[in-house]
Amino acid sequence: MSHLGPPAAGELPEVGARIGRYLLVRSIGFGGMGGVFEATDTALDKRVALKVLRRAYASHAIARERFLLEARVAAKL
Repeated sequence: MSHLGPPAAGELPEVGARIGRYLLVRSIGFGGMGGVFEATDTALDKRVALKVLRRAYASHAIARERFLLEARVAAKL
């Protein structure tokens, strides 16, 4: 499954959506596996960058594991 172009409608959440404690403020960009949003962490009242998997990858264990590995590496920076 390869997504090289912009996300189709419904592949990524819309600006204004809530994901857990995060409120999506604006889209920053997208790539093959997902999109990056400027978001507000509503618990900490802090602006963050939030990467979201495309819906097509959410049910794929390998894609989820790769996504988590990337997050763990980024968290160590």
